Amino acid sequence: MNTVLAVFHLDSPDSLKRAIVTALGGLVLLFVNPLLASKGWPQVSDTGLEAFAGVVATFLLQSGANSATQKLADAKQAGSSAAAKVTTLDDAGKTLTSGAP
Repeated sequence: MNTVLAVFHLDSPDSLKRAIVTALGGLVLLFVNPLLASKGWPQVSDTGLEAFAGVVATFLLQSGANSATQKLADAKQAGSSAAAKVTTLDDAGKTLTSGAP
C-alpha cells in the first residue's frame, strides 16, 4: 500500500489529507444538488456552492503553504547540522600531520 501511495505522491500525511479533501469536496460539489433534487428538497444556490469551493480551496492553499514552509525549515536545519560537522581546512591539516584517526 505504501508503494501505491508513493507513486501518487501521497505517502506523507499532509499530501494524503489534501487529496482526500479535494476528492470529497469535488464529490460534494458535483452531487449535492442532484441528491437534494431527487429528495424534493430545495437545492443549494450557486453562491453557496462557490462559498464551499472557496473554503475548500483556502484550506488546500493554507495546508500546502504550511507543508512547504515546514519542509524548508527542515531542510535548513539539516543543512545547518551538516555544515556544523564539516571540518575546516586547518583542522584537517592538523589531523593529517598529527597522525590521529
